[in-house]
Amino acid sequence: MSNNVFNLNSTYAIVILAAGESKRLGTEKQLLPFKDTFLLNYIIRECRKSRVSDIYTILGHQAEKIHKHLGETRNIFINENYKKGLGNSMSYAVSQLITSKYSAIVFVLCDQIYFNHKLIEDLISKHETDDNLIVASKYSKTFGPPVLFSSSYYSHLKLLDGYKGARNLIAQNLDDVGFVYFENGEVDIDTIEDLSKIG
Repeated sequence: MSNNVFNLNSTYAIVILAAGESKRLGTEKQLLPFKDTFLLNYIIRECRKSRVSDIYTILGHQAEKIHKHLGETRNIFINENYKKGLGNSMSYAVSQLITSKYSAIVFVLCDQIYFNHKLIEDLISKHETDDNLIVASKYSKTFGPPVLFSSSYYSHLKLLDGYKGARNLIAQNLDDVGFVYFENGEVDIDTIEDLSKIG
């Protein structure tokens, strides 16, 4: 199912985390109609508008069904351990990409409906300007994805597991962290009630 193409000269990679079960929603959030397409494809299209050419999507639950909707989209990986949570999918992604020698990886969720490609540029610019080893998005008095990790943290990312993703890793290394503002970044799709947010 994977169609993996590596560009060894690329500095950055984007990893779209889309392996979850959407238990509270009761249907695959990745395939929810959004704008003129569906949610995951919208996220992929926005990532393609950024300067980063190497974009990878991590699928898990209903991978075959979702993959069919993506058509010829390249660089899809299937995390068979997706039930272990977001942290496990991040760890899995790094284990697949580490040999490509990217200087940094940007992790993006598939359900933040206000995400756009400019945020990728903001994360990378902050990393390059201030030499932050981690750059996270800040919104609604908290922080989270999308988040950039430099190669210095790949070994830490490979140890992640569970549902909290990299939140604790970021919180424990704040001296290395820079932040960019993500307006409405707290808005995502987790429940039936959240569907009203999609207009």
